[in-house]
Formats: sequence, structure tokens, C-alpha cells
Amino acid sequence: MKKVLLSLFILYNCTEAFSKVSETERKIFVEEKLKKNPSLVAIYIPGSICGSCSIGIFIHIGKIDAVDKKRLDKGVELNVENQVLFVASKSNFGLLIEQVKKAIEKAGYEPKLWYEWQNHSLITHTFRKDV
Repeated sequence: MKKVLLSLFILYNCTEAFSKVSETERKIFVEEKLKKNPSLVAIYIPGSICGSCSIGIFIHIGKIDAVDKKRLDKGVELNVENQVLFVASKSNFGLLIEQVKKAIEKAGYEPKLWYEWQNHSLITHTFRKDV
């Protein structure tokens, strides 16, 4: 019982700490990263607060051929403070982003926004809900 309570306490405190990053702060962070690496795509995934909890995301994204696994850490990098996943792309973002969305959902998360660097500016997209 003590282990369960301790786990819940840690999870609650981690969630509180990471939920305090504002959308503005997140966008500034993403913009700086994508400006230097325009072939990356960034995905905001609420609840992706630790690498261990998000291991399913890495496993499912690792199966996507369009991910450039020679870059980042096998093609992906998670920033838990901002709850943002960066994915290195080998090809068209349009094809990649749909595959990445499905992979994230298979891992039990719901991606909210995705960002790309285009024409010297940050573009923010909202994921559409599948009906």
C-alpha cells in the first residue's frame, strides 16, 4: 500500500511540475529547436511527462519507415518539461505526421498540436479528431 501511495504522490507531483509550462513557453522552445533543425517535426503530447512512461511512443514510432533513425535518438527525442516529441523526417511531413499520430495513439496518448518550421517561421497545426 505504501508503494502505491508513493507512486501516486510522485506521479501527481510530476504532472503538476510539468503542467506549468505555458503554450507561449512551449512555442518559444519548439521554435528555437526547429529553427536549427527544419527537417524535424515537433508534437505536443499532453501527459508525456517521463521517458519511461512514453516508451510505447518510441517503440511505435520506431516502426515508421519515414522516420530518419540516424538522427536524434533513433529518430525521436522527447522533452518532458515541455511535453514535446521531436521526430526526424526522411520525407514529406504530411505522410509522416499521420503515421506518427497513429503511433502515439497506439501508445495510449492523444497528440494535441504539431509544429513545423516553414518559410522562416513556426507553423502550428491542430490534430483533427477522427470520427
